[in-house]
Amino acid sequence: MARGFSVVCFAAMLIAAAPAAGLEVAEPAPADKAPLETGKVIEKVVTLHDPAQSYALYLPKAYAPDRKWPILYGFSPAARGADPVKLFAAAAEKHGWIVVGSNNSRNGPHEPIAAAIDAMLKDTGARLSIDAGRRYATGFSGGARVAFGLAMDKGFAGVIPTGAGLPGYAKPPEKGAKLAVCAIVGTRDFNYLEMLRLEETLRKREIRQRLTIFDGEHRWPSPELCGSALRYMEMLWMADAGRAGSPEAAAILAEERTDADRLLETRGQYLRGCGRHEELVRVFSGAEDARKALVERLAGLESSERCRKERKAQADLSALRAEWAALADPEEQFVRTVEGMARFAEAGADTDAGEGARLQLRGMAVQLAMGGAQLHGAGRYTEACTYLQRARRLVPKDADIAYNLACAQARAGRKDEALKTLAEAATLGFKDADHMKKDPDLDSLRESPEYRKIVEGMEGATKNL
Repeated sequence: MARGFSVVCFAAMLIAAAPAAGLEVAEPAPADKAPLETGKVIEKVVTLHDPAQSYALYLPKAYAPDRKWPILYGFSPAARGADPVKLFAAAAEKHGWIVVGSNNSRNGPHEPIAAAIDAMLKDTGARLSIDAGRRYATGFSGGARVAFGLAMDKGFAGVIPTGAGLPGYAKPPEKGAKLAVCAIVGTRDFNYLEMLRLEETLRKREIRQRLTIFDGEHRWPSPELCGSALRYMEMLWMADAGRAGSPEAAAILAEERTDADRLLETRGQYLRGCGRHEELVRVFSGAEDARKALVERLAGLESSERCRKERKAQADLSALRAEWAALADPEEQFVRTVEGMARFAEAGADTDAGEGARLQLRGMAVQLAMGGAQLHGAGRYTEACTYLQRARRLVPKDADIAYNLACAQARAGRKDEALKTLAEAATLGFKDADHMKKDPDLDSLRESPEYRKIVEGMEGATKNL
């Protein structure tokens, strides 16, 4: 297989976010109950009952044990607890939250993850003054799945999953469940489509939820987006507590309105901006002064020509999807869906639905290419060919996908097809002749004159560079 598309995607799961600017980092804390320093990120707090377990910690400057505090538990796929702590620290300071991040939970077997969770819950419960009704979880990629599972299992107030959604074993929350969800994903994340499906599922189940989409790959979101997610949870808590009319809530509302207006001007996000304004009307229904202005603003948006155009485009795309989904033959369904969405994306490029169709096609290509790589690794070469052929239909000029398809075809005994696809990969720009000559996937092609011609062509092109 190529070193390109699928390998890069999987490697991206371990990308760490840069530390938030301006944060001081304190020395590791010993495993005792001495007071912990506030206003600084402590990268390693060793648990009282197990010296092998630790977590990163941020306590707001005003922290004192004489009152209960909300807490956010964070999970990195690479056991870097400081990653979520640094990203959420500024917002935690602003709103008065504790943030912790496990240094032991990482992508892998369930047992070490469960042990890390238990250790962190036990130790924070012993050391810190926590509001049991205001526990939250967050994580990135595999850590997001850990956070989601923990939040549902322990009855947390909310979860902020980034770059991934539910764990594979878990069903979505029950209809009307109290768990609030504020998910974040990049437009080029290989889990982008998964997060769109999660959003729709949660909406149908009447779960309070928000999906924030940023322009980017599979990575931790920025501190600003993390902060807006924490602010969302703070906003919901204030509304539930009857504090929607408080000065603190008014400050949050001002920031929320600014973000909602910004979405109205962002490509492909106009209806999300309208949805944010609609959400604010619901959340601040108990604040009479604020509610009047919010209702007027929403009414103006919904009566606009732009809103009517966007909603019609969404309805047209939904009707087309229902038509494609009704096709009995899977291959015909795939082809009609891809071709139809491509036409729709081109014709409606100035609408949310058109931009959404374009992004979904790209998301399908990523998922199919990754699925093909996984099937190839499992020795299921015929199925890998199907996935990679479909990925090529979506991105026909990707040299790495063409090369991977040639490898799968060669393993599946389809030598003529493999040679043709390999030649296409070379034409598209695959130039790593050394890798190709060592790749065991292509062993069945070595004696072919066509294979030798492809190698000679690559080597000649390299010499002429």
